[in-house]
Amino acid sequence: MPEKTYKIIEVVGVSHNSTHHAIRNALAKAGQTLRNLDWFEVDQIRGAVRNGQPEFQVQVRIGFRLEDLAAVGGALTAIASPFPSSDAGLYLADPCSGRYI
Repeated sequence: MPEKTYKIIEVVGVSHNSTHHAIRNALAKAGQTLRNLDWFEVDQIRGAVRNGQPEFQVQVRIGFRLEDLAAVGGALTAIASPFPSSDAGLYLADPCSGRYI
């Protein structure tokens, strides 16, 4: 059985319909930028009243499996600088962590 390592993030999903929709919104948004979403936990449920209607807010911890560097090509990716022009140039992005080096 292969070893697995997970990263955990916290997001807050919001919905005017229900807590279930708020959770689904949080997972859908996280799934737009992350791969390997494997599990979630509901940490907090809260809400607000907007114009007399409830707004459901659910804080969700989402676990996603980190990929083995060999599985994503094993190489760093050159990208254009995300920094102001004073730091112009190319930087390397680690495909697993997204960090610049």
